[in-house]
Amino acid sequence: MSLTGGKTVELFASGKAAMGILGNFNRSAVDAGAAAGKYAVVPLPGSAEGSIAPAFAGGNNLGVMRHARHRTLAVEFVELLGGKAYQAKMYEAMGNLPTLTSARDELAARDPFLKPFLDTVARGTKFVPIDPAWVKIDNGKVIPTMLQKIATGQATVDAATTEAAAAVKTAFGRS
Repeated sequence: MSLTGGKTVELFASGKAAMGILGNFNRSAVDAGAAAGKYAVVPLPGSAEGSIAPAFAGGNNLGVMRHARHRTLAVEFVELLGGKAYQAKMYEAMGNLPTLTSARDELAARDPFLKPFLDTVARGTKFVPIDPAWVKIDNGKVIPTMLQKIATGQATVDAATTEAAAAVKTAFGRS
């Protein structure tokens, strides 16, 4: 079985998996399944007792090409999308956590479900490298495959992480 992100959501939402490592953006899918109202959310534990693990920073990048035909209008549009009101609308439509702290705080005040996710964000985030090699790593599902092998017992933590590290080094052209 392949535990892709979508498959993990499907198994958890249907009640066939006892837990899933999911993002807040998966909430509507989980709430549409048999697990609705029967689950709680907690941050992933960190390496030190009582700590929270940092999360991958991700999402969408907004930008305007230098030679855009309607550059001023495009910049205004990006500013609009990056503003507090539209960040809240994006959360409501898609579940994407706003990048602006003030927008997150307002949403959290209305929705306690967000607290574990915001606690994770407050712990810190780790960005993936801005490098073409990361596309190979992402497309090759190196990290999800590693996690799947560990979670399903197909490999030990040491074996799965060693294999993933080798794939990452290869993608970056290192041996």
